[in-house]
Amino acid sequence: MSRSLAVLVVLASFPALAHAQYDRTGSLRAANTTQVAVAREEVELDCTVTGSPDELECALHVTWTLENASQDAQTPQIVLTWPHEEEARVTVAGAEIAELPTIRPLTVVVAPASTTTVELRATLTLDWNYVAGESGIPGPLESLDPLYARHPLLAQPWVKVRRGFVWVRPDDLRFASIGPTEVRVRVPEGWHPGADLRSSDEAHLLTYRSPRENAPRRIGLELTRGSRGDFFRHGGPFLAFGGTIDAGFRGRVGYEIGLDEFVLVSVALDTDFEEQVIITPQVELASWGMVLIPSVSLGLGVPVRVTSTEDHPSTVGLRIESSATFYAVAFVASLDVWPSEGDFALSLLGRIGL
Repeated sequence: MSRSLAVLVVLASFPALAHAQYDRTGSLRAANTTQVAVAREEVELDCTVTGSPDELECALHVTWTLENASQDAQTPQIVLTWPHEEEARVTVAGAEIAELPTIRPLTVVVAPASTTTVELRATLTLDWNYVAGESGIPGPLESLDPLYARHPLLAQPWVKVRRGFVWVRPDDLRFASIGPTEVRVRVPEGWHPGADLRSSDEAHLLTYRSPRENAPRRIGLELTRGSRGDFFRHGGPFLAFGGTIDAGFRGRVGYEIGLDEFVLVSVALDTDFEEQVIITPQVELASWGMVLIPSVSLGLGVPVRVTSTEDHPSTVGLRIESSATFYAVAFVASLDVWPSEGDFALSLLGRIGL
């Protein structure tokens, strides 16, 4: 008979520990100092669509392998973090435990020079929008669609369907050591990896393995499914100031809207505050960005000079414009070409949107 089968499991009799509130899933913790190591952690999620196409039901199965390398039996007292309303079941070496050890520690006796397993099983319903695994406030690497990146105060974001949670690896404060964490997630057709998950060679299987050195405590288990939003979207006004090379100061005010996900349509009024007033309808293609990574764009417009002077008569031209937007603040380069005059003007501006 294998030594690993010689495992005694009892509920600890000492007073219950105060239960800290967690907004993360996972975290196997030891309530006492022990020579037992968590040799490895294996997390499996098998997700299917139920009800709404954006709702996932995931069967969770976690296996912790506890290893005792000493020549004496060890009795680690373990506590699990389980912040969900769904019920969960824990087994030790195949024996089911009546009470989930979230408040009262569970004592596991591991025979000398052997291993045993602690397993957690539950079914989770993922029906809320996962946001960076934190409080719901976009972080510096949170994705921003082009229109929302320019007008975070007035525009509604194009919502990406995101499901998931943060998995917390075992706490190494009292265990002898913590081994690697391996994650395998099976997803329905059309779902893709996010956060720390990666695609694998097998279809519909996402994976993660913690690095050997400086392994993070938290793992983002994020699943994404395309994007969704209204085709016509209100954006907001913008104001820009800068200069035209060899032509002095220039100001710009305008308003823009969004069409679908990547197309921006705007009307802007430019002036040099002396002679010229130019009205320009414009269409741009813009990329998603982040707070610290810009949304970049390239657009074409038709500038119409509505004033007429000896040096600058009324005429119609072509505008080529590019920009980089960092969460409402942008740097813009506009090249206006006036075919009837055989002339052009390059403007560099700083822009802010509401």
